[in-house]
Amino acid sequence: LVFFSLGAKVTSTDLPEVLSNLQYNVLRNTRGSCRHAPRVTELSWGKELEQHFPRAACHYDYVFAADVVYCHPYLAELLDTFDHLCQDGTEILWAMRFRLDRENQFVERFQTRFHLDELYDLPSLSIKLYRASRKETKTRSGEAA
Repeated sequence: LVFFSLGAKVTSTDLPEVLSNLQYNVLRNTRGSCRHAPRVTELSWGKELEQHFPRAACHYDYVFAADVVYCHPYLAELLDTFDHLCQDGTEILWAMRFRLDRENQFVERFQTRFHLDELYDLPSLSIKLYRASRKETKTRSGEAA
């Protein structure tokens, strides 16, 4: 919530079925305390990304993700969502709790598209904090885009 009060333009997302709860919490915690009204919108990993977050209009300096690697059948969609939301210069700050080996596999797949730095490790709770940014994309001729 500190980002709202510092004047940042913030988009908060959640699944469509719990969006009203997120809207309530955002309004309750930011009413009268932010320069820009927070945007609350649905986000289903890998679905209608260009419709809800058009690359031409949506540029995010930061993407904050907390404990998003939990629904294992949809991890490919999560990776595609990270990729869609991030442009050159976007940084991801991501807190992750490791529960199963699938989390390690997701981190390995994530690193095929993103540079990843571990910022903090809390082994007693199996939680790590990461910073990430997109790797350069290559054009068909092999030059950096």
